[in-house]
Amino acid sequence: MAVSYGQLEIVRLLLNSGADAGRCDRHGHTPLDIAVVKGYEPIISLPLDRGRGDAESTDAVNLTPLMLAAANDHTAITSMLLENGASAASMCENTKTSLHLAASHSGGDKTIDILLHYEAQVNSQDQYHKTPLWYASGIGNVSAVQSLIKYGADVKQPRPLFPSRSEQSSRCHQDSTRKWRRH
Repeated sequence: MAVSYGQLEIVRLLLNSGADAGRCDRHGHTPLDIAVVKGYEPIISLPLDRGRGDAESTDAVNLTPLMLAAANDHTAITSMLLENGASAASMCENTKTSLHLAASHSGGDKTIDILLHYEAQVNSQDQYHKTPLWYASGIGNVSAVQSLIKYGADVKQPRPLFPSRSEQSSRCHQDSTRKWRRH
């Protein structure tokens, strides 16, 4: 509970008293995972600094704290985890990497740059053979696409890029307004 509510001093007291920083909840999430998702940097550093937090631990679907940080575009936390031994190459259940997850969300270009600096594979493919570039293009994330191309993303990948969500939304809106005007 203390981690969920960002109670730094209580977390510190509990860790100093021997609380297990690696204990999981019913979803397989550790206190580190929860702090990462919520963006609580000071709490994240407590177990890592004491060697009691595992930057490579995985939850029920093999998501690591780094993947959670990348998916939530927490750039400072992404750096912190990489500096503490997290691997940019780790894959979750569907073989996505942290780079796939960062590219799948708006923003993300700074997180992408950090991951690529730590040698994430720019052309890695998930189980559906989709690359980070495919995901970034799919949501219309121009800055992420630029970052990925800058680091050598294969723009001639075998899977065709599909229209961005913003284009699809625009077309959908145009189609629905045409229908309304006809009546």
